[in-house]
Amino acid sequence: MRPLNKYEKNWTYIIGIALLALIVINFKSVIRVFGWIWGSFSLVIYSFALAYILNIIMVRIDSLFDWFKESFIHKYRRVISLLVTLIIVLVFMYLLIDLVVPQVINALAVIVQEIPIAYRALMRYVIRLFENNPDFQEYLLNADINWGEVFKTIASVLTVGIGSVFNVTFSVFGGVFSVLMDFVIVFILAIYILIDKERFFTMFYRLCNIYLEDKTIDKLNHKIAIVDATFANFFIGKVVEAIVLGGMIAGGMILLKLPYPVMVGTLVGVINMLPMIGAYIGGAIGAFMVFTVDPIQAIIFLVYLCLIQQIEANLIYPKIAGNSIGLPGVYVLMSVVVCGSLGGILGMILGIPIVGSIYKIVREYLDEKEREKLENFKL
Repeated sequence: MRPLNKYEKNWTYIIGIALLALIVINFKSVIRVFGWIWGSFSLVIYSFALAYILNIIMVRIDSLFDWFKESFIHKYRRVISLLVTLIIVLVFMYLLIDLVVPQVINALAVIVQEIPIAYRALMRYVIRLFENNPDFQEYLLNADINWGEVFKTIASVLTVGIGSVFNVTFSVFGGVFSVLMDFVIVFILAIYILIDKERFFTMFYRLCNIYLEDKTIDKLNHKIAIVDATFANFFIGKVVEAIVLGGMIAGGMILLKLPYPVMVGTLVGVINMLPMIGAYIGGAIGAFMVFTVDPIQAIIFLVYLCLIQQIEANLIYPKIAGNSIGLPGVYVLMSVVVCGSLGGILGMILGIPIVGSIYKIVREYLDEKEREKLENFKL
């Protein structure tokens, strides 16, 4: 491409400043336009994001078929690797749901049965505590609660609530159905993207060859490779971290003879993929499950979880996340805090690989400039 002359560069700057001024003046309108664009292309964007995550597994399975050259398997390796990837993901989701959901339902049923017993035990303890206050003891003894009526009242309140919103039931059902349909569309479109991904790469490189110089293309390819490797290593690192943390939780619960070790370990490990808050959410659910069996064991579980959480937060997570994306531990924690405040849960998840990519690119830029300065100094 022909480089821009002085006048063309000046006009480029003028047009850029004018466009920036128009955006600032009409900021609300610009936000509405971007909202409309996002609403129109969000499913496509989600499909590409899901395809990228599935591709991390797919390319590693696909590489296993390099041994089967000039064979039927090698010819259809793309389809086979995609099918294996989908089977792995679907089996994982099924096992997770089958392992966790029934136990949570059983725990809720146990809680409903144990509330009256726990209440009576608490009353006996309080009565003994206030043995020097007979009036208060008499009040507690007369405070008999009909738990059948309590649960009946709760059910009545829920029924009234449901009846009051009966007019929007169909809209809620329609919203849930719409979300499910969107997920199906995203999933199917992601499969098509994976099957025909070379077509997108070819179109991208054709556009680059037309509008960019070879040197610029090489630099762009290098930076894309850095971002791709950072995101891929981050997601792989999160899976490794989930396995390590879940194994530590399950193994410790087995040694401490706590109930539901495999289920709680799996739940904490999976939910822990949410940085910083994931372990606490999973731990709260796990403590609730253990509490349905024995409240004392629930306390033991919480103490053990706090210990494991400190080890995970200060040693395991910075080590795995830092090594997987090449980001120092202090930057990992800073990126979680800052990006989480800006983008919520999604910001906490994506903030680390984004900051890691920027860190690598900036570090390479600084190293290159330092080498150039050192060479010029020698000359």
